[in-house]
Amino acid sequence: MMQLQIWSDYACPYCYIGKRHLEAVFREFEHAHDLKIEFRAFELDRDASREVVSSEQRIEQSRRRVRRAR
Repeated sequence: MMQLQIWSDYACPYCYIGKRHLEAVFREFEHAHDLKIEFRAFELDRDASREVVSSEQRIEQSRRRVRRAR
């Protein structure tokens, strides 16, 4: 039995894309029945807004946080 823990942020689009690719691989993996997969939550950005913001706005928010931290 192979155990696999996958840590991802449910709100991260890249984590979602990676999960979908992994699922596609598992469908073709001949030993998929020997896998135990555990999905775990990981918050990539605890300060993330609940509102949808553009990439440009998100980058500017990050830059402001870096400036404040200096």
